[in-house]
Amino acid sequence: MSGSVTVTRNDLPSLARMLRDLGGNQMPFALLAAMTRAGQAARTDLQAAMRTSFDRPTRWTLNSLFLEPATKTKPQAAVFFKTWGLGGVPAGRLLAPQILGGMRALKSHEKLLAMRPGYIVVPGKWADIDAYGNVAMGMMRAIMAQLDLRRTVSSPGRAQTRRRGARRRENYFIVPVGRTKATHPKTSHLPPGIYRVAATGVAPLLVLAFVRQRRNSYKVRYDFPRLGAASVERHLPGLLQRALTEFPPRRR
Repeated sequence: MSGSVTVTRNDLPSLARMLRDLGGNQMPFALLAAMTRAGQAARTDLQAAMRTSFDRPTRWTLNSLFLEPATKTKPQAAVFFKTWGLGGVPAGRLLAPQILGGMRALKSHEKLLAMRPGYIVVPGKWADIDAYGNVAMGMMRAIMAQLDLRRTVSSPGRAQTRRRGARRRENYFIVPVGRTKATHPKTSHLPPGIYRVAATGVAPLLVLAFVRQRRNSYKVRYDFPRLGAASVERHLPGLLQRALTEFPPRRR
């Protein structure tokens, strides 16, 4: 997981001094309101940073941040990635390589394709690309349907690939990693990937390429903890001053 950004009463030394000086029986309510609003501001700033850190982030990515407001029983606000997502994969897990760097986990279609360890799938020259720079969902569904790949569950949380029915002529075919001339004589010259059959006499078109993933494939592009902490430091003092005007001390 990629962690969370929290807002507490001890975030800033100046804030702690302000609390000691002001006191008052309404202070807890003002503080809870200020922490929650600082969390809201941090979420907005983190969403804005996504637009500059990522290339055309999807709406799902922009909406992957969740705010937990501060309450009397839990006096801190928190901004974190939702623990649910596409295909049941949490957003924080999918975005972790962009936040922490390193290598990314296999996506669901890569697991169905039983990718060799160390390899991932990337768009080929002839892939249909959507507005966000990803392989169009329609093409991905067509490929999986043409290759007759189905997800079966043998045990909770585990998926495997199964090929069902009689083999039929397909518009797509796979050139696996490590293929040999002996086992694949007609495709031995093609790089590993998935190809679309165009027309008779026309070379197959590469739509998905199988490439090796290096250990440092992903650099940190979205420093979630640092960006969140900077936002809290910037917004919290002013938001507390505003909350104190809304929750003035009551006379005893």
